[in-house]
Amino acid sequence: DWSSDVCSSDLHGLTSLFGVPCACETHPINEGPWLRYDYIRRLYSSTLLDFVVMIDDDLSLLRKDGLVTAWQNRVARGMACWYGKIFAPTDDYWTAKYRTNDMRGAMNRRCPHITRWDYCGARLAVIDATFFATFDNLARQTPKEYRFVEDLASSWMLTQMGWAKRRLFVDVEDMNYNNTRSSDKNGLWFKKFMRAKKSNFFGLLKRRGWRFQ
Repeated sequence: DWSSDVCSSDLHGLTSLFGVPCACETHPINEGPWLRYDYIRRLYSSTLLDFVVMIDDDLSLLRKDGLVTAWQNRVARGMACWYGKIFAPTDDYWTAKYRTNDMRGAMNRRCPHITRWDYCGARLAVIDATFFATFDNLARQTPKEYRFVEDLASSWMLTQMGWAKRRLFVDVEDMNYNNTRSSDKNGLWFKKFMRAKKSNFFGLLKRRGWRFQ
């Protein structure tokens, strides 16, 4: 579910600025978010990678240097992401008391003093590619009924590994933001009952010892 259009516009800039070879991989179909990680894991096993930039096809980069900015914010043993959340120990995944914890907060760069996340969304993110060496372990520890919520699973795994989860400031517009996803009966959000599933999985991961910064 990546967009080749937004990738290809920035690859020349990355190569010319940093002198490193860059390539864009576009997955032909969207079969759910877990497939993205499985696809990268297979790519990692056969290709020399150091970092991976992930971007959803329903995001619009508002500046041509968006991918360059993401690359500049890469961190060894860590993930930097545009959309994330912060939590207190008693919070639910859907808590609304923090101004950073929604899509509009990410698009408007609310609370810029918050530079680290507890939860990292993969919609636009750059991650140390060695993370995908742990993917099989991640899959073993994620119950099958939650394998479509790779963002929670990977955020928990990053915490368990002691890796950084940093905030990425990039000018992005979510083209589907004004849609009511919970009432979209044709969408993945509704079909998978994601709201309840994410709450339940979040609670399970907290019981497994997920600690927040």
